[in-house]
Amino acid sequence: MTLAFALVFSLAYQAETPPVVRIPPRDLDREACTILRDLVAKTQADLPIMADRITRTDGFSVMCGLRTVAWNKTFLADLSNFREGWQERKQAQFNQLICENEAFLPMARRGWRFALNITFHSGQRFVLDADCRGFPDLPRLK
Repeated sequence: MTLAFALVFSLAYQAETPPVVRIPPRDLDREACTILRDLVAKTQADLPIMADRITRTDGFSVMCGLRTVAWNKTFLADLSNFREGWQERKQAQFNQLICENEAFLPMARRGWRFALNITFHSGQRFVLDADCRGFPDLPRLK
């Protein structure tokens, strides 16, 4: 059986469909790391990119030894302009992007960390970690 490794480009390229790469189940972490590192190298030339009028995606990184994938975004606005509860809403959105992804959910279940580093124009910084507890397992592709 193979695992469909669909990368969440929606974090960087919100309108595009992520590519699907099939990898064998053996040594999934090593294979995932190789694919993600290659993706980092290929996308760096296109970054930073504006996702909308205030959200800039600055890049993402993969730290295989730490089993961590991190995206870096800058909000070109002051924190004071955001409504109360923005962090909880952004956390729920990030959890959904990671935990409903057929490649990232199994990685998260194996202990990988998925982080979203947010920096506001006014200097405040926040880190959101995806939490997939409570998300059901996804059906496997055939």
